[in-house]
Amino acid sequence: MNRTAPSRGQSGILGYIMIFSVVILSIGIIYVSGIASIGTYQASSELNNAEQAMVVFSNNIDDIVQEEAPRRSVEMKTTDSSVETTAKHDITITIDGTEYTNTSLRGFAYRGEGGDITYKAGAVIRSEGDGAFMHETPPFKFGDDRVILNVVKLVGQDEYQGSGTSLVVLDDHEELSSTRYSTGGGQTVTITMEVEPDHAQMWERYFEDQASGLTKVSESDPEKVEYEIDTDEVLIRESAISVEISE
Repeated sequence: MNRTAPSRGQSGILGYIMIFSVVILSIGIIYVSGIASIGTYQASSELNNAEQAMVVFSNNIDDIVQEEAPRRSVEMKTTDSSVETTAKHDITITIDGTEYTNTSLRGFAYRGEGGDITYKAGAVIRSEGDGAFMHETPPFKFGDDRVILNVVKLVGQDEYQGSGTSLVVLDDHEELSSTRYSTGGGQTVTITMEVEPDHAQMWERYFEDQASGLTKVSESDPEKVEYEIDTDEVLIRESAISVEISE
């Protein structure tokens, strides 16, 4: 009996060690999973806030262009993220094979850990992973009597890496041109837009939802979407707005 006592004691100690190890391991797994979940939640929350701020940004541009408001601003949280004007992209208008307008535009973007929110050609776009969703559509109109394109050129600061809250100020509005083209009645107008490859399907859905007369032209270039419509008139309004970013 005395010889088995130490063995029993050792077995009890080993049992306690095993239980303690399992408990510590479980706590570690829960901790790591919890931290990852918190990080994902924070990134998603920040992206939601940025999306709301970009909608305000878009509405501010509308106020300046349409209502002639002198100046507007919006705050964006830029902790572990950045805001910037984007690379130029072209919108081309062709009437019966003849190019009439080629306009280069810059957008505005929030770049965060959870994804990007972009203002482009009047649209507000949310990008996460390989997917993109158009939260607000651009101020374009398509019909068999008239096509209207209101385009805004953003000029100013290229990029700002923030550490808290960034103030984005829109100012110095200038109406560049307002051009009207008569097609002579029912001629084919082709609209070509440069896009990011992962945004192409989203833009295609947008054009196809606008009017039954819009027809897709080609799929040869993944960085362009191209649609045509028979219409009597094309009206293109171009404006420029200055973008200033500060903390």
